[in-house]
Amino acid sequence: QQQQQQQRPIQGGSRSNYGTYGTRSEVRLSTDSGRPLDSRVQLWDGPDNASHDVRVWSEDGRERSMTLGMERMDRWGGAYGDQRNGSVDVRNRGPMEFPMRAGVSHGPQQRQQQQQQPRQQQLYAPPSARGGGGQTIQGGTVRHFPIHPAVSSVRVTLESDGLPIKALVELLQGPGRVAQLAEVYNQHGRTFEAVLPTPGYGSTVAVRNEGPMEYPFWASVEPMEMEGGREG
Repeated sequence: QQQQQQQRPIQGGSRSNYGTYGTRSEVRLSTDSGRPLDSRVQLWDGPDNASHDVRVWSEDGRERSMTLGMERMDRWGGAYGDQRNGSVDVRNRGPMEFPMRAGVSHGPQQRQQQQQQPRQQQLYAPPSARGGGGQTIQGGTVRHFPIHPAVSSVRVTLESDGLPIKALVELLQGPGRVAQLAEVYNQHGRTFEAVLPTPGYGSTVAVRNEGPMEYPFWASVEPMEMEGGREG
């Protein structure tokens, strides 16, 4: 069963640590009063190993909050047991005047529970269960995913066949305007996801593989919610 922690404030220049267990963690990041969001999120599997390291930026942390989904793997390539402890470290990289809010949910491996859970909670389906629609992105290349104006939020998914992932995900709105970005490092290529609000018109998600040519990964961008609250 998924365990949730209420969002708590993190002042600029400080950090907060959240205990977690099991195979997945979901981190919700936002700000009040439309302030910018600038944060670094790390999923620690032990005292000296961060399997996920993500830098997040948003021009408006209230209207354009961000939810990250991260899946863990042990050193032998398998998923952690539900009682294996870890931690999520969230740092506010902004100035003292720009506090943010963060909350963490965690629980057992979700892939075993997808038939019993509604679509909006299926954050960790493998490519074969998503019905296609993704693209393989080779090292050093970029792919653009235009967003329909009726879509109010999207889910970006990155994963590989066990190879490390180093990626830049940008939400573009209009020429030259970056509304949100996530700089992603994923040690084992396990599922990484980001849910991004896409208000307004002209949104495009750009996914760049910043790793070498030998390290491709799979990426998809799917509607999560339509205008009027309808599910994608």
